[in-house]
Amino acid sequence: MERNEVERGIFHFADLELRQTIGVGSFAQVRLVLHKPSQVPYALKVMYKGQVIAQDQVAHVMSEREVMSKCNHPFLLRMAASYQDADALYMLIELVPGGELFSLLRQQSYFQEPVAAFYAAIVIAAFEYLHDRQIVYRDLKPENLLLDAQGYIKVVDFGFAKEARHQCTLRRACATPHQATTRVHPRRRGHTATAPPPPPPPPPPPPPRACRLLGRPTRCAARPSIWRRRSSSTGATTRQPTGGRWASCATR
Repeated sequence: MERNEVERGIFHFADLELRQTIGVGSFAQVRLVLHKPSQVPYALKVMYKGQVIAQDQVAHVMSEREVMSKCNHPFLLRMAASYQDADALYMLIELVPGGELFSLLRQQSYFQEPVAAFYAAIVIAAFEYLHDRQIVYRDLKPENLLLDAQGYIKVVDFGFAKEARHQCTLRRACATPHQATTRVHPRRRGHTATAPPPPPPPPPPPPPRACRLLGRPTRCAARPSIWRRRSSSTGATTRQPTGGRWASCATR
């Protein structure tokens, strides 16, 4: 679906034929609808205003609509139009019939490496598109990845997504608790639209410790008995037992 079609507002609510319910959430339900002029099926997300306010989801709903209206990418769920009446908010979105990636993973237990690399590449491409527009997704999990009819992934559910504007730091801890990353900075400094600079390289290793008497490498000090030493009490020079090449090293 082209964005200029959405901007022209050709998706009138009266042109939608409501059909069965295909999904139910805590404050919303998803209905299968048919756009009668084009005979194309879509999904209509219905969010009841009373439940949205009661569950303190107003900001998430508004953020989801704002983010989806700015995105047009084959691996992101597309929104065709949005409506509202006295009781509910409506979002007309493309139909993704393949189900969740989580269900497929549960059936197969694990993915082969080529399959996992394929799905990971799709998610990376979608996130690169979002990050180029300063949008942070913040809720990546298998339940939010749907499969379309061709087997490609669609990233859905932009309730936690937010636009990281210039000099804006996102500090709020969000996402599904058991899916949240463990690599969270302990001081919760948050993240901005600009990636932090890489850490400085580690310092070079110190040079080998020199011999105390002759300035030779540490290997010569491995046998301290070969060196000629001066007695601290009498001041006389004494020679310790020596042998082999270590002796020639000591007597030079």
